[in-house]
Amino acid sequence: MVYLSYGETDDFAHDGRYEHYLKSAHNTDKMIQEIWEFLQSDPFYRDYTTLIITTDHGRGIDPDSGKQSWRHHGTKYKDSEYTWIAMLGKGIDAKGEINDGKLTTPTK
Repeated sequence: MVYLSYGETDDFAHDGRYEHYLKSAHNTDKMIQEIWEFLQSDPFYRDYTTLIITTDHGRGIDPDSGKQSWRHHGTKYKDSEYTWIAMLGKGIDAKGEINDGKLTTPTK
């Protein structure tokens, strides 16, 4: 198991630097793509490795909190407990977005 944490997006969000936030998210996506392509190109890892990608918290998306609510998370920011998870690997069917339940993480 390898655990990687990409924190730039969170830092830029807290700073309110939306353009940098988007660029960082794009760069993180590219790094994840490169890891996946390496895993699939190596016979040792191909079909024996699963990537699980998630976040440690959501972002406040409450329109009543103003347009800057995306910068924050925690109990005082509505909906920041909602996160997501993506998985890539052998035996994992590509189903797109699934929202058949309400799973949340505790907010701090």
